[in-house]
Amino acid sequence: MTLTGNRNDPYFIHTNTYDSISNIGLGAYNRLFNEELGLGGWDNINSAHYWNIEKILQKYKYQNKRILITYGAGHKAWFLKELRKRDDITLLELKPFLDELK
Repeated sequence: MTLTGNRNDPYFIHTNTYDSISNIGLGAYNRLFNEELGLGGWDNINSAHYWNIEKILQKYKYQNKRILITYGAGHKAWFLKELRKRDDITLLELKPFLDELK
């Protein structure tokens, strides 16, 4: 496994390696600037975005709906950490959908 990949490749973006790399850079940014930037801090931005996701998930809870969440790739690891705490959803891997497009 390589430690880097093409940041524009959706296959690479949806790997644990990509998430690890993102978490290193964005984690440092968050530790250094989250409080100083207020609403523009990394955790603060993600919390606000996730609040919107949470509203929709609650609205359709246990209705067997498929929900597509689209935000910038850097937010993915943060959102996945929160989404994995829920027991009412099933997270789908993107790879099979990308494979179908080929």
